[in-house]
Amino acid sequence: QAERECKAQFVELKDTSFAISRFKIAHEMAVAANDIKAIAIVDASLGTAYFSTDKKQAISYLKEGLLYANQINLMDIKRVINKDLSDFYATENNPSEAFSYFKDYISARDSLFSKDNVEKITTSEINYQVDKKEALAKVEQEKKDAISIEEKNKFSHRGLAMKNLLEKLKKENKKIIFCFLFLL
Repeated sequence: QAERECKAQFVELKDTSFAISRFKIAHEMAVAANDIKAIAIVDASLGTAYFSTDKKQAISYLKEGLLYANQINLMDIKRVINKDLSDFYATENNPSEAFSYFKDYISARDSLFSKDNVEKITTSEINYQVDKKEALAKVEQEKKDAISIEEKNKFSHRGLAMKNLLEKLKKENKKIIFCFLFLL
């Protein structure tokens, strides 16, 4: 990402010497910090900047950047540098070198594509599992709610039955009392 932004600024400014001077400062800072990733990115940017003025220097920086990118397996940087080297050797009428770097470019690109797909598949699988657990939890809660409602209804029906029974008993008691009084 940073490398693309640097290249975009370089293309926008079209000031090769200014871009090279800035990239060299960034290179010194990255080396001083022993930041392999930053060195690889800045070397790739220097290589691109030097293409219009000094192809030998451009190739030197690109190859150095590729070495650093290979050290820590920076696939995106490897992809960019291999494509630049392939394009350079193709323009220099060196098809064997161009093809070699092009194969490495394709390999890095496919590796990035594969990595992205694995991440997307993994994310989808995780989302599916979470959704599945949530759906199961929802079904379980609905079952519990249904059972609870059913039990309430049972108690309600029992209560109604008891009320009806009490009313019947009251009527029967009234009849018995009435009959008893009538007999007296």
